[in-house]
Amino acid sequence: MNGRLQFFVACAVIFNDDGKILLTKRNNPSNPEVHNKWQLPGGSVDNAEHPLDAAIREVKEETSLTIEILSNRPFVFSHTFNDRTHVVLIVYKTKYISGEVDISRDLEETNEAKWFSPSEIYDLQTLPETNEIIATVTASTD
Repeated sequence: MNGRLQFFVACAVIFNDDGKILLTKRNNPSNPEVHNKWQLPGGSVDNAEHPLDAAIREVKEETSLTIEILSNRPFVFSHTFNDRTHVVLIVYKTKYISGEVDISRDLEETNEAKWFSPSEIYDLQTLPETNEIIATVTASTD
């Protein structure tokens, strides 16, 4: 792969009953490009794991929330970071079902989690592609 890493990441745009979206704040002090940036909950797809299952699992691990996938058809985005790490983002439109936001099991990777209205997100420091993902998913009819 020419000296670069490639990851497949499943994540969720989670809407609550008020139309707000849950974001988590990345904890990674060794990488200033991503540290303390807001992101969608999600993570790496395990070997032989379906991305849909990975999105549900990662949301539960990071936030303790139960979600429902609204469409089996994901949105796909791609980003290459400055260190040449290539990330393929497999994004699902979801809705909050139950649970209280609790990041205590994921403090190594997550500093905070908070619900935002879509318009509030554009003023935040986010990971690359986050605003485009949210705009695309929010506008979709699926």
